[in-house]
Amino acid sequence: MEKYRLERRLGGGGMGDLWLGFDIKLRRRVVIKFIRSFAATEPELVARFEREARASARVRSPYVIETYDYGVDRGCAFIVMEYLEGEDLNRRLEREPKLPLAQAALLFTQLGKALDAIHAAGVIHRDLKPGNIFLTCSGGDELLKVLDFGVAKSSCSRDRITKTGMVLGTPRYMSPEQTMAPRQVDYRSDLWSMAVILYRAITGQCPFAGTNINELVRHICQTSFPRASELAPELPPGVDAFFSRAFAFEPDARHQSGREMMEAFTALLPAQTLASMRSLEARRAIPGAPPSERSAIIQRAALGVPAAPPRCGMDQTTMAAMLATPANDLGGAPETGEADPAPDDRQSEVALDSRVLPPLRVPWLVAIALLLAAASVVCHSMAQGASWSPDTSESPASMAP
Repeated sequence: MEKYRLERRLGGGGMGDLWLGFDIKLRRRVVIKFIRSFAATEPELVARFEREARASARVRSPYVIETYDYGVDRGCAFIVMEYLEGEDLNRRLEREPKLPLAQAALLFTQLGKALDAIHAAGVIHRDLKPGNIFLTCSGGDELLKVLDFGVAKSSCSRDRITKTGMVLGTPRYMSPEQTMAPRQVDYRSDLWSMAVILYRAITGQCPFAGTNINELVRHICQTSFPRASELAPELPPGVDAFFSRAFAFEPDARHQSGREMMEAFTALLPAQTLASMRSLEARRAIPGAPPSERSAIIQRAALGVPAAPPRCGMDQTTMAAMLATPANDLGGAPETGEADPAPDDRQSEVALDSRVLPPLRVPWLVAIALLLAAASVVCHSMAQGASWSPDTSESPASMAP
């Protein structure tokens, strides 16, 4: 690569490999995602990879990861993205199963703005989850970034790349229409996913669960979930009505934008929590603290939350594995019916068909071995004689003894 210098591999999985790189001309660190060699020979996978780059680059928002470049080097497609430092929301929720209301409201206000920008650009994310939300710092403030447009689609596209009946996404965060009728999914499916993440952040538990995929999808389609006030009695009045609307089965009955959803949520907050939220938004510098740490110190001091572990570079966090893994690896709900207080969604992607049956997946090496075996049998049969491919020029009489 002429424009970029590869430094080291960060991770890989599924369809992509992630590398830490350096932009030689602009003198900045970048993250480069390569399509894997086996996927590079599949036109549908290459088209999906290119669509990911275009969908991400189309969005202009401080709350969405920036895509710098897309190209092909020696037959291998690649995407160049901005380098971030911080942690994903999944890791934050593993450390703090419940976020303080003021902190949750501030982060999800940014998420609402991100989704509004994504949808305004004509893009539907389709795989919004804590692992695809990165928390970094900018100017001393904590900044949320939406990542991974690997299964995104254009809102005006028929999505010809995805096969009929196939649904790509993460089951726990899917809307009812995404599990049943993927062709009818619109931007409001992302708003459903946003509500699931908010529910988990303030209650410590995902609203929908099941012992298997079928049970999980049934709960989603029946909109059957525990009342948030029962899991977290400290939540303000009206929170149950808020989630009842957010998880309405009919998209028309839900909130119609990220801004509308967050305005409805912040309207529930008591005055003291709103004051804490404003203090989090205020830009204040703490002498002696590095700029990348000031925001976290300010926020946690205002909320009385213990200091978090030091931040680390993107190459040392789960962002590498998240970006390199496509949303089509079989996973699912918890193995038991008990609620998972801090589920790990990095390995919970799934591909479902319209009947909610997990697809049969045969390792590609086994498939190649079977094809080679079949070819060997055919060649052996051909070598045994002309009876396998008779000469039609001879008449039946001439073939008789």
